[in-house]
Formats: sequence, structure tokens, C-alpha cells
Amino acid sequence: RIREFTFNEFSSIKNYLIPLNIELILHQSNTRIFIRYQHIEIPQHIKKQLFAITPPAGVKTYSLHELPQSSVPQQR
Repeated sequence: RIREFTFNEFSSIKNYLIPLNIELILHQSNTRIFIRYQHIEIPQHIKKQLFAITPPAGVKTYSLHELPQSSVPQQR
């Protein structure tokens, strides 16, 4: 693998499930980038297709409740 992305600490904001922490791991350069949101605002009109993420073929997906140490998102 060349890249990995992890998302955690999800929050439901205006009915959108948003990860508050994102980690990018770039194996070729041995680099880790952490993005931690403290405050997120969602515009009134946002296209739902922007949140449609289709994983690559062969990738196992889990629901939020199946993930280890997951918690139910908090409403904001």
C-alpha cells in the first residue's frame, strides 16, 4: 500500500456524518498527516453527492457500530 486514510470521532452535523479526525499515511515518504477539526459549519444548501464515497473494489467496509471503540455520533 502506498497510502492509508483513517477517519474517526464522527459527529452528526445537520444530518451529515462528519469525521472530526482524519489521518493520512503516505508510506513512500514515511509521512503521517493529522487533521483535527474543532469547529465545523455546514452551509444550508450542500450537495449530498459530495458525501457519497464508494470504496475501491475488494475493500471491506463496516458500519459505524461495527468499528472497535466506536461511539454513537453526537448531534450538534
